[in-house]
Amino acid sequence: MATIYYLNWDMKNNNKEKEFFHNIHLQNDEITHVNKNWYRKIGTLNINEPEQIWKVCQRDYPVSNSELQIKRNKFYTFKDRSMSVGDIIEIDDKKYIALSIGFKEIKWI
Repeated sequence: MATIYYLNWDMKNNNKEKEFFHNIHLQNDEITHVNKNWYRKIGTLNINEPEQIWKVCQRDYPVSNSELQIKRNKFYTFKDRSMSVGDIIEIDDKKYIALSIGFKEIKWI
């Protein structure tokens, strides 16, 4: 089971989060910890592979696998954005941050 957290860069008056979002492309190797207060819990998915979770969390990404499409439909019963760089996936108490390419394990501070 994976828990999805979105970085609050898309919320009003969150300048630190916005700055982190814009700089993350340059800091891939330097990121080891992120501030948990900058994130909001979006939901859970019964998937344990970050790449599959990424696909499910993309509103307009074509999914050929019908099982993933069903999971996407259930996941997006609310209005929110697609998963983006800086968002976190937690699987088995390990946190993975979405980077420009791939994911990296990180810790909360």
